Amino acid sequence: MIKIAMFNAARSEDEYLDICEKKYPEISFVRIYEKVRVDNAALAKECYAVVVSSAMPPVKEMLEIWRDCGVKYVATRSIGYEYMDVPLIESMGMHAAHTTYSPASVADFAIMLMLMVTRNMKIVERRYEAHDFREAKLPGKELWNMTVGVVGTGAIGEMTAKHLHGFGCRMLAYSRTKRESLDGIVTYTDLDTLLAESDVVTLHMASTPETFHLLNAERLAKMKKGAYLVNTARGNLIDTKALIEALESGHLAGAALDVMENETGIYYTNHMYEPISNHELAILDYMPNVIVTQHMAYYTREAGLDTMENLVKGCLHDYHGEENPWRI
Repeated sequence: MIKIAMFNAARSEDEYLDICEKKYPEISFVRIYEKVRVDNAALAKECYAVVVSSAMPPVKEMLEIWRDCGVKYVATRSIGYEYMDVPLIESMGMHAAHTTYSPASVADFAIMLMLMVTRNMKIVERRYEAHDFREAKLPGKELWNMTVGVVGTGAIGEMTAKHLHGFGCRMLAYSRTKRESLDGIVTYTDLDTLLAESDVVTLHMASTPETFHLLNAERLAKMKKGAYLVNTARGNLIDTKALIEALESGHLAGAALDVMENETGIYYTNHMYEPISNHELAILDYMPNVIVTQHMAYYTREAGLDTMENLVKGCLHDYHGEENPWRI
């Protein structure tokens, strides 16, 4: 039996784990319903694999414990893995991996955020909650009449563009590689042109040293005045302080952010009745033209099952010495 230690397991995920265990009878999940810590890392004893997440980045002490427990495979339950010290994991004789899931989950969420921010939904909801039912006098904008810039056309960016196509909007795209599947749907261009001409810019790039603060103060200034920025990718693609300045100055009309710089330790944790320790997040959350969600664009039933099944497939490939498309 190949055991997989699932740290920070959620009861809502039990269904997916049960399905995987039935479909792949040679694996068994050790379900640990708490975040991994140095003092509980040894719960992975006799497990071949350990699953972690951005809410609990593995530190050296944990990795040493897992190595001594016989763990051979450390996987994150996300597509992004910038918080994984891959060289350190590999140096300890373990393999590092990530997973993939339905791109429609994030694509749909990104489009939802576009619609919400361009229709002033944060203000609308606040007025409704206060029982202020007067005419809002907040005219929104219609997507068909706007240019949307898609930054990054990997699986999620590609799906976002395909779904947006039905709205009838003009679409520009910037990416390292061009997708033939988007011929006739988007027009590829350079980033500066995309920023200058787009009414909505949606980010779908991975976090790498090259994409860190991709949208810094200089690039934000190049965006079309009155444009909206949507980010469902990674928080550090944007210089958050520069974004706040662009919003406060009125250069940008609004933003919708499912991810945030320095979100680790804040998101996926209950902070009710506590002040928000991330100053920039607190400012953005207060702004009436900014919608903030807690890194949940991926969270659908379909994506949840995809995530677990691909984690299992990657583990089995590794165990049997086969080529593993999810290995980092």
